Amino acid sequence: MSKNSGPFNRSVAIKLFTIVLCIPVKIALAEDSCQPFILQGDKLIIEVPGGSLQSGTLASVIAGLAGNEQLSVDFSASQVCTKQDVAQLTPADSAPYALNIQAQEVAVSAVIAGSAEVWLRLSPDYQSELLLERSVGEEIGLTDMEFLSDNSGVGAEDFFAEQVDYLELGSQSLDAPFAEVPRFGVEYSHYEESVNQSSEGFVATQGILGFDLLRSLTLTFSPAQGLVEFAR
Repeated sequence: MSKNSGPFNRSVAIKLFTIVLCIPVKIALAEDSCQPFILQGDKLIIEVPGGSLQSGTLASVIAGLAGNEQLSVDFSASQVCTKQDVAQLTPADSAPYALNIQAQEVAVSAVIAGSAEVWLRLSPDYQSELLLERSVGEEIGLTDMEFLSDNSGVGAEDFFAEQVDYLELGSQSLDAPFAEVPRFGVEYSHYEESVNQSSEGFVATQGILGFDLLRSLTLTFSPAQGLVEFAR
């Protein structure tokens, strides 16, 4: 009896051990819920209904998160994921963000050319890399080349384009993106009169982070921390 029971017990133990090992893997896979989307202007249209996320602007999708959920958006893969019970983002690797709900926009903190701290709104509908208000362009010297005839970075009629040294988003440093700046004398104001800029939590932006940069990044938002992490 003892000779036969040894192998039997070892077999049962191996099976039980295998089952125990599989349990954490199944739990980990259940933590992330990913859904494909397509862009329609500034809206994320969820292609497969019935998941935890609803179609809408990025601001409304973030605002709809529950509890300590995080949201990861991969524009190149057209995929958005919710993450639960995950480690907090590291402030040193992330940047603050704010939701301007009335304007339906997400504002992120950025540093341009190592000196200018600005708030940029995320706009996947804007197909270029950056747009900066003229005051920011003047601050970092982008307007110095505006009236030279050899300015090769001419954009739309009311804007001109110049290359900035680099753009810092959290721990990510993006080298030499092009920024469009309103020409001298051109009146440009993003916010309409209907947007109440004095409302609680409103952060006025000074430019746009557009799709040509967003498509190279994966953004992870942590509403509980008010931080967003950029990864490439």
